[in-house]
Amino acid sequence: MSDSLSVVSVSENSRRRYPVEYKRQVVQESMVGGASIARVALAHGINANQLHNWRWQYRRGDFGPISQGPVLLPVQIRAASVPAQHQPAKVVNGQGILTSSGPVFSK
Repeated sequence: MSDSLSVVSVSENSRRRYPVEYKRQVVQESMVGGASIARVALAHGINANQLHNWRWQYRRGDFGPISQGPVLLPVQIRAASVPAQHQPAKVVNGQGILTSSGPVFSK
C-alpha cells in the first residue's frame, strides 16, 4: 500500500481526481485473495463505495486492458450413481390392496 501514486488533484468544485494508475493500483490491491474492500479503501483514504465503483470500471476496461483474465480451475465430473429402485408400499392391517398404480382402499 505505497503512496507513490497518491497524487490527488482537487478541482474548483472540491472534487478529488485520482490518476488512472493510482486507481488501477488500488483496485488490484483490493482483488488480492483475502483482501477486504473496506480495509483497502480505508488504507487509501477513500470510501468503500468509491472503490466498488473503480472495480466495476476496471472490469469494464476503463483503466486500460486487464492484465490477468479469469482464473480457471480444473473440474472432475464423476458419473452419477444409479438410485435404488423403489419398492411398492406394504399393506398395513389389510387396509388396502396394492395394484401397479398404487393402493386401492376398500370401503
